[in-house]
Amino acid sequence: FVSLEGALREQVSMQQGALEQSNVDLTTEMSDLMLTQRSYQFNAKSISISDQMMGLVNGIR
Repeated sequence: FVSLEGALREQVSMQQGALEQSNVDLTTEMSDLMLTQRSYQFNAKSISISDQMMGLVNGIR
């Protein structure tokens, strides 16, 4: 039980058994997540290739 205080306490209500609407667009969020994952994979691969090239350069010296 929550005790509400203030001028607007009579305007607050709750409805039992109702689903809450979300302001999140699931398709947009999933697309953004996939783009972020691909970007992370690309950056990780470029760092790995850079490390390999530095190893080759150090091996040639």
